Amino acid sequence: MLHLSRAGIRVFSRTALQASTTNSLLNRKKLAVNETQSRGINTNDIFSSKIPENITIPEVPATPLPAPSVDELLLQGQSVLTELGLFDWYKPTGYVRWAMESIHTNLDVPWWATIVASTIALRLFLIYVPILSQRNAAIQSRYHKEMATFKDRMDEAKSEGDNRQVQSVLVEQQRFLKEKGIKIGRQFQIILINGGVFMTQFLALKKMASVGYPGLETGGTLWLENLLIPDPMYILPVLTAVTLHLTVKSGVETGANMNQYPTGFKAFMAYGFPAIAFASTCYFPAAVGVYWFTSNTISLIYAKLFKLPSVRKLFNIPELVVPPENISARKTFSELYKNMKEKKSAPPSINKIREQDLINFKKAGNAKVIRKD
Repeated sequence: MLHLSRAGIRVFSRTALQASTTNSLLNRKKLAVNETQSRGINTNDIFSSKIPENITIPEVPATPLPAPSVDELLLQGQSVLTELGLFDWYKPTGYVRWAMESIHTNLDVPWWATIVASTIALRLFLIYVPILSQRNAAIQSRYHKEMATFKDRMDEAKSEGDNRQVQSVLVEQQRFLKEKGIKIGRQFQIILINGGVFMTQFLALKKMASVGYPGLETGGTLWLENLLIPDPMYILPVLTAVTLHLTVKSGVETGANMNQYPTGFKAFMAYGFPAIAFASTCYFPAAVGVYWFTSNTISLIYAKLFKLPSVRKLFNIPELVVPPENISARKTFSELYKNMKEKKSAPPSINKIREQDLINFKKAGNAKVIRKD
């Protein structure tokens, strides 16, 4: 007969309780496994000999071909501007290059002819600009005497220091220009447009030559076979300088008569500017020189055509009144320097004295008080 103490009874009851709890948990897990696994795994689930029907296996993707080279694109007649970094959608030079490339590719003409053709097409497209310049110059030529009077009155008022008279002459001049339909600022706008168009194609060709666009090295003619290098015989720079000199003297680009300018400015524009053009063209690629010479030649043709009465009537250009040569324009540098020196040494006017007195009075009022002991 088994006799247990109270401590033994407690240990036995605790052990029995833990065993029953463990058996209960195992039974629950076994029941859950039996409920989720309804059948055993068969070998057919893995090693099945049946092939599914209506299934397509995709083809192996082809290996990507390398990008075509510049030479391959040229043989296919495609553009290579993007590959050479010569086209940006936000730059007008890119579209000029695209137009020249299209002419060269589609019409199958050499590059020197492409440059000439694109220059002619661009100048004809902007024919309204020189027409507008000639109209404005013709209107201003009618009132040259009145404009000279305003200028003399303005200079006289400035020499006397009469600011009120200067403002009065300015208001009167503005009213006169408005009544006669003369727009001084339009001539400046025309000069900016001509300069912008010239620089656009100039920079477009210069960049194409700097990157070595294929075909320019053999796209020349006569002694200019390679358009990527400067003219070795300096014939193109001479032609460019001469045509620029004649263009400036004709005034077709600015619409102004060169006789109205001072002697120094007139000499610089007629001789100094062409000399600078000659020196720079000697170092520019021949492609740029061909464009510059072609543009100057077109300007000279415009100058001759706009002198014909029939052409002026066709484009509604008024008759140009040739003003007499300005006397002040015939002054030499020494005379101009002498006049400027005389103006500086002249005694101050009453208005200047009053202005200086007012300035001194204000300075004295703001200065510190000087105390004498």
